[in-house]
Amino acid sequence: SWDDFPGYWENIQQMTPKIDTLITEFNEKVGLI
Repeated sequence: SWDDFPGYWENIQQMTPKIDTLITEFNEKVGLI
């Protein structure tokens, strides 16, 4: 339901920085950046 969406989006926003960090670390190891 739409009532569940705000909490879901909040979880995504909390997870995103971790994902960005993992991607950055991976790219540095692979040499893409």
